[in-house]
Amino acid sequence: MRFIDEELLPNETSDAAAEAWKLREAIRPLVVRVRGLVERRLGPLTEHLEAASTHTLRCLSCGHFATILAAGPDGVGSLGSCLLCGKTYDSFTDALEAHGMGSRYEAVTQGGPPPAYECSECLADEDCVVLTQTADDPAGQVWLCLWGVHRLEGICGYCQRAVNFALGTDMCSDCYASELAQF
Repeated sequence: MRFIDEELLPNETSDAAAEAWKLREAIRPLVVRVRGLVERRLGPLTEHLEAASTHTLRCLSCGHFATILAAGPDGVGSLGSCLLCGKTYDSFTDALEAHGMGSRYEAVTQGGPPPAYECSECLADEDCVVLTQTADDPAGQVWLCLWGVHRLEGICGYCQRAVNFALGTDMCSDCYASELAQF
């Protein structure tokens, strides 16, 4: 509703815009009812979601922090269904593409960061770390390994893997050791 009120309709003067203003007023009371239904559905889930807040992602379908990333029996991360709307991902690759930072094709052809990075902790041999929001810090972004279900501090300035930095540097422990060995 905010997008319609602040962005879309103030810049429109057509007959369709006038009709949209009328429809907006008819819809507004229904939105409040839908919010009530969402709150009622989330109520029983609150304790479960709060306990997993460091690895609960925003659902890209409904927009709520209700999709829990959990380690599977083989240790591989599994992005479960959204506990609110039921959105699921068919594979790890689908989840990674959805939560990644863009497209690998665009990163290669137009420059810029890749959508995901390799993890130095789990050594999954594939890009599995994304910069994303989690329920415990919805306004911020964290580096989260979707494969090993853990956070990392950032990207190594040398090898470009997602890492927990060594001794306050901007590099991973492997690159740090390599640099020290050169002296």
